[in-house]
Parts: sequence; structure tokens; C-alpha cells
Amino acid sequence: SWDNDRDRKEALSQLLASNGIREEDIKNPERVTCIEMVLDEYCCMRGFRYFPNLKTICLIQQAVVKIEGLEACCNLEKLILNENKIMKVEGLTACANLRQLYLCTNAIQDLGVGLVGLSALEVLWVAENSLADLEGIGMAPNLTDLNAARNKLSSVSQAFERNVKLRSLNLSDNSLCSFREVLYLSRLSALTELNFSDPDWGENPICMLCNYQTYALYHLPTLKVLDRLRVTA
Repeated sequence: SWDNDRDRKEALSQLLASNGIREEDIKNPERVTCIEMVLDEYCCMRGFRYFPNLKTICLIQQAVVKIEGLEACCNLEKLILNENKIMKVEGLTACANLRQLYLCTNAIQDLGVGLVGLSALEVLWVAENSLADLEGIGMAPNLTDLNAARNKLSSVSQAFERNVKLRSLNLSDNSLCSFREVLYLSRLSALTELNFSDPDWGENPICMLCNYQTYALYHLPTLKVLDRLRVTA
């Protein structure tokens, strides 16, 4: 039983205290659909395995180093893990209904196969990591919103072959320096917002090229917003 399972209690005590979960919910964890923690020094995610009906998890500035404990979270729709110490995208294969994933300000060097099975994923924010490329992004073919600002990207050529639904793309504060990037992105017929420069993040060398904005708008006629500025006729 729950009351006699000491290890289970210890694993969950901080989760329960931080979220004000009631006694009746402790005995019926399936009632809990949302857990949010900010600056609570909760560094281990294993306790989430006891909450099968979670739809939202938010752990910000928790020193989390590994994505885990989500094996039973098949109903999870939104996962926010910004400002942690995560180095690898993993542990998400059971989250087939995940629609929004936020991993900003971590230590991720590549996506690897971490997005496998996330066919419902629409929003992915991986800004301020150490990504040198976006290989593996195609495993989330229904993405509409990608923020990969402030990484180590020098090219996105061939990155979005399977991401034809992308509408919003933030690539600011990387090392993109060639008009070839614009030509490649012209294949994204649904793209309406593109940021090579963003006041919240920074800019790319491409922004310094002569006639950059004119070139981008000519080759990307579907854009309604470029570099956070609305396109006017």
C-alpha cells in the first residue's frame, strides 16, 4: 500500500509539499494532472512515475540532470524543463501525446534520437543550449514552432526536410552567415515567422550582409514577421 511504501513516500514528499497536494490525492495519484516547481532544488524526476494522468510538468531551475520517470505519463501534453543541467534529450518515448516541450538553458549538445515517437509534438524550444546541428528534428514531423536561438548552429541546410508544417522559427544568436540558409528555408511553405535576429537573444552574421532583409523577404514571401518585426506591404 501507499502508506507502507517508505521509498515511494520519500521520492514523492517534496513533490507533494511543493504542489499542495491533498491527502486524498496522495492515496489517488491518478487525480493529479499538473505539477509545477520553481527553485525547489528538486533534481530527480523519478517520482513522476506515480502520476499516470499528468498533463503538465513544469520544473524550472531545479538542477535536473536527466529526463526520467515519465514511463507512465502517456497523457502528458506539456513539459517545461528550462534552466536545468540536462545534457541529453531522452526518456520521452512513452509521451506520445506531448505537444509542447521546453528545454531552454540546459547543456544539450545534440538531439540524438530523443524525439523518436513524438509525432504529436508541435512546440519545441531548445534555446540557449550547445547544439551544433539540428539532426534528429525530423523525428517530430508535426512541429509548427521551433526556437533554437543561442546555440552553436553554423548551418540549418537539410535540417527541416520532414518539418514541412513549421510556421515559426527562431534561429537568432547562432553562427549562420550565408544567404544559402534563406534559400533552404524557402522550401518551408507554411513559414510565417522567422527570426535570425531577436532583441531577446541576439543576431547572426547573416544579418550584417548587404540587402539581407530584402533578400529574405523576396525568397520567403509567406513571412508575416521577420526578426520580430511585422512585414508590411
